[in-house]
Amino acid sequence: MGCRRTDCLSRPLSNLFEKLGSTVGSYPLYFFVIPVLITASLSGGFVFLKDREDNDLERQFTPKKGPSKATRAFVRDNFPYNTSMFSENRLYDKGNFASLIAVSKNSNNILESPAFEDIIRLNEKILNISVDKRRLGFSQVCAKANGKCFSNIANYFNYFRFTQQQSITRPTQNH
Repeated sequence: MGCRRTDCLSRPLSNLFEKLGSTVGSYPLYFFVIPVLITASLSGGFVFLKDREDNDLERQFTPKKGPSKATRAFVRDNFPYNTSMFSENRLYDKGNFASLIAVSKNSNNILESPAFEDIIRLNEKILNISVDKRRLGFSQVCAKANGKCFSNIANYFNYFRFTQQQSITRPTQNH
């Protein structure tokens, strides 16, 4: 009828671990070197991890045959993007460009002196940016429209700075 003793499971396990402990104690170098070598050889695959990385969130988290992808394909086929004429509004996928929004710290008008001068200085720094050991300047990497850098709102600020105009007027409609 099997074992009626309560140590029928603990005794074989105890003997197994006793033999394992004796073996590890007798040959400690093997139990240290072999796991380190196996770990080093298997972790070599992490070198190739960057090549296999996929950061396309749209492909990962949207259905393959979803309506938004069909709509985008329709727009892409019927309204091709003119790469010589940059327009942020006409991009049908995320573009490779950056935009900057300047906000006043103390809720003052950004067209008035301290904030306005900070924006002008920031614009000059952006226009003087260079990359790749000064081989590429802003004029080579900017988004272009008709062969010229896409107009920056700071160009309009320069107008206000040089004309000393303090307000912007907008068209109004009288009924």
